[in-house]
Amino acid sequence: NSYVLEKEQVRLEALVVSPASFEEAVEVEEEALKDYFGGNSEGFLTPEKVNAAYVLVSHGPYRDQVKVYTGDIEEYYDSHIEEFSTPEDLHMRHILLRVLPGADEAVRMEKRKIMEGLLERVRAGEDFGELAKIYSEDTGSKKGGGDLGYVKRGSLVPEVERAAFALKPGEVSDIVSSSYGLHLIKVEDYRASNVEPLEGVKEKIRETLTEEKAWRLARRKAEESSWDLKEKGGLPEAGSSQGDFEVKETGYFSRTDAIPDLGRETSFIQTAFLLEPGQMSDVIRGDKGYYLLQVIEKKAPETPPFEEVRDRVEKKLRQEESKTLAEEKAKEVLEAVRSGTSIDRLTEQEG
Repeated sequence: NSYVLEKEQVRLEALVVSPASFEEAVEVEEEALKDYFGGNSEGFLTPEKVNAAYVLVSHGPYRDQVKVYTGDIEEYYDSHIEEFSTPEDLHMRHILLRVLPGADEAVRMEKRKIMEGLLERVRAGEDFGELAKIYSEDTGSKKGGGDLGYVKRGSLVPEVERAAFALKPGEVSDIVSSSYGLHLIKVEDYRASNVEPLEGVKEKIRETLTEEKAWRLARRKAEESSWDLKEKGGLPEAGSSQGDFEVKETGYFSRTDAIPDLGRETSFIQTAFLLEPGQMSDVIRGDKGYYLLQVIEKKAPETPPFEEVRDRVEKKLRQEESKTLAEEKAKEVLEAVRSGTSIDRLTEQEG
């Protein structure tokens, strides 16, 4: 039945024969490495690479040009009031005895009898958290004495929520039944909902609006530059300076490389590999600002000289050969176990 399926357990021992421990035992000859490289060169191809010209329009320099008015702040506050509101919540513990849907009545009655005993012990003064560590079947909170931390109204199953929010700090509920099983609930603390006054958050809002407006201004400047650059034939033809902005070149980079001065700008890298040589992008937003970029050249994946990747080839070959050695050892161990040698003794003998 479902109770047996839930409670049935098995204890086992495993002896692991790891290929990594055989890597040093692999004998590697230079000729074998070259043969392996020749037959598996596709695994050592250099990645596709791109070289691009770009202009970065950062929002930072435009912060000083932005004006934020009192009306802007009040409007933002009213339309984003949830950002400044703390919802009602409470700090609670619980003891859960799981009862699966459709469980036999005998199982239900047994669990309820256990829970009634726990409730009596709590009311007699025993520590709720210590009992939860011993008896609770909620594996997520059991070690912490049933502690669920602070929970907001609306985040619990209805039966548990109604019972929890009806308690005062320090109180323990009667037995509560839910789709998870049977619960005992203890409330440690309660915090009413709260809204921060406008006066306390207006500078935070001013900073947010300054950032937003600076980003919008940077976007407008980037779009204006895009029109000018397209009229001039693109970024490489525009020269090293474009108004207030500098035209730079990335040098060749792959999809996983960090670009000098830019780092791992995901939107920039993704766009660069979508464009064809000579093609100019639309305005794209990155972490550092807005970009215009134009691909100068692409390099397709190619097979490098053996000397450049010799160490990688040796490592790969050792890994593959060590799997064969590990499998052979595992078969020897299996035969020894079947002949009566214990796993403990084999572990000691073989390390």
